[in-house]
Amino acid sequence: MPHSLEADPVPFDPGGSEALGPRALHLLLALLTLLAAGLRAAPLDGTLGYDETVTVERFVEGGPPAILADYGGYGTSNNHVLGSLLAYASARALGLHVWALRLPFWVFGVLTVPLLGLLAARLLRDRLTGAVAALLAALSPVLVAYSPACRGYAPLLFFCLLSTALLLRVVEDGERRWLPALALALFAAGWSHMTGLVFAATLGLVALGLGVLSRRAGEPPAARRTALLALGAIALAGIGLIAWYSRGSLILRDIQSHILHGTFVDPALEGVRSVHGDGLWPWIKHTGKKFFGTSGRMLLVCLPVALVGLALAWRRSRRAGWILSCAVLFPPAALLVGRLKLYPRYFLFVQPFVLVLVAATLCWLGRDVLARRGPRLLRRPVAMTLVLGIAF
Repeated sequence: MPHSLEADPVPFDPGGSEALGPRALHLLLALLTLLAAGLRAAPLDGTLGYDETVTVERFVEGGPPAILADYGGYGTSNNHVLGSLLAYASARALGLHVWALRLPFWVFGVLTVPLLGLLAARLLRDRLTGAVAALLAALSPVLVAYSPACRGYAPLLFFCLLSTALLLRVVEDGERRWLPALALALFAAGWSHMTGLVFAATLGLVALGLGVLSRRAGEPPAARRTALLALGAIALAGIGLIAWYSRGSLILRDIQSHILHGTFVDPALEGVRSVHGDGLWPWIKHTGKKFFGTSGRMLLVCLPVALVGLALAWRRSRRAGWILSCAVLFPPAALLVGRLKLYPRYFLFVQPFVLVLVAATLCWLGRDVLARRGPRLLRRPVAMTLVLGIAF
């Protein structure tokens, strides 16, 4: 029996279940998955980028010995370990073609869309919000661009979302048999890209908060023990990732040295500063342009909408508000506190959660505002919300 679902004051899917049933949600997610597959298929056979070329020349052609010997450290050659292994396996099976190298990443990028939709529907207890979040993910220019890239970004996004969904299964439903899968999914996220370590810390904070919320809600001790077990599985994955990367990478020493002394151990990483400039405002502008789209004006649109969605999430459920607050706010906060001015794409896993908040805002506008007070022809909640999502 679910634990936190009973403690939340708002019942499942208030108003959304009548507007969008389970079958309709699954049908919409299937259609949006096909849409995402088509949009992400266009660059499958395009020209390889610089990092993709490095991946092919150094690791795909070198095979697993070269991939596993590199450890994936940024002090060596910027190897996305799981991504390199996937590219190697695909090339061995289908031939050394551009489309074959990118195919596994395209698959992960496409599967991210329905996974985000199901996760959003469960988090906010609203199937319509899940459908709109999947729509936004299918159309997102940033996700479309990074999904087929022969790098670790698409697996990173997928496994971050999957580990979040598994955490909910463990903590809310009390299904402890998913604990090994949670640890493996989180390790796979970190093995896809080193910033999976940041997400592991984020998910650990989420699990800790869920345990505190269950205690305040007066739930049985078994619920708190399950949250602690989930925290242990997350910690185990994090320790495994740290042990893996610390063997051959300077990045951990770089972080410590930069926080304490403002300098990098590896001189090659000093060039990161020139990308963002000195000071907070240049970093914010650069991050906004890269994270929210090609234009800084998108930042002015996304931030207020996402903040409204965050307020709605807290109003709907303390659990959902805590999870989305951690996922959206903790990674950038850790970046600022650590003064690590790295490329915004390293925190690409934040964007799907931002899209969930945007979807929550659009559903509120479409169903609770415009559908009730707008023109008569636009008063169908589902149609209005989907139109808003496409327009956004």
